[in-house]
Amino acid sequence: MPKSAAADTGRVCIHDRDFQAVCWQSELEPMAFVPSAYVEDLLEAGLVLPAKGPFQPYCFHPALSAGSQLEADFQALAFRWYREGKLPAWREECFDLFAPGSTKAKFKLERVAARHLGFWTEAVHVNGLLAGGEMMWLAQRSMTKDSDPGMLDNMVAGGKRQRSRHAR
Repeated sequence: MPKSAAADTGRVCIHDRDFQAVCWQSELEPMAFVPSAYVEDLLEAGLVLPAKGPFQPYCFHPALSAGSQLEADFQALAFRWYREGKLPAWREECFDLFAPGSTKAKFKLERVAARHLGFWTEAVHVNGLLAGGEMMWLAQRSMTKDSDPGMLDNMVAGGKRQRSRHAR
């Protein structure tokens, strides 16, 4: 590993206590693991309902759905986070977001926000393997990437997305 990448590993340390599980309505399997620093904004915006008890998860508001006003509000909140420097980039691409086990997207959100809020997304990732398995090609992320700089990556990848309707 290049020395510059090794020196940077302290930034990517993750602590479980810094995240809150957020479920899709009454389902108990989390749809996202949101950094605690963002939860208050989600509650204030009405996107997430408060936990009903100490052992209950937060849940997304039942009116949050594809094409809804709450979906637009979520996108606007994410863009505000970007302007405030709480999100490292803005791609103008919305990813479909699914609840665990669901085959239908619940709503869409800017891809950078989806990644930093701990949502599961659908994507295809490809690496190269020489016939016979004697060699494998792996890519390394640029040190200037907003997510996981210098870490191993895929040669080709793509997610299920749509262009954002959000205007800058």
